[in-house]
Amino acid sequence: MKPDVVTRIDALLAEKGLSKGEFYAACGITPSAYSQWRTGKTMPKITTLQTIADYLDVNVEYLLTGLGDREKKKPITVDGDRLSDVEEQIIMMLRDAPPDLRTAAVAAALAVLRSRQDPG
Repeated sequence: MKPDVVTRIDALLAEKGLSKGEFYAACGITPSAYSQWRTGKTMPKITTLQTIADYLDVNVEYLLTGLGDREKKKPITVDGDRLSDVEEQIIMMLRDAPPDLRTAAVAAALAVLRSRQDPG
């Protein structure tokens, strides 16, 4: 039985009408490596999974677990600047704060983020 991550990759390739050859070339993967993943002998490194996720336009979490939002999330920006991954995680946690604290917490976080961009 092939690992679930390979099953999801195969399904996404078929869904998007992509050939294995295109996939291998775009992601820097050899047919031999993919065969080893398929048999469970080895598994792809997380950096390789990120490359695959980017190529297939899905989240790494979806490739690994089949859970969560399948679509690749859009980056969060503040005044047109993309936040770092850590800043994005903080904003996401604040978004989930209790409603009575959310507005103040998000406003404070945005003020901190903006201040880091102001040298003066």
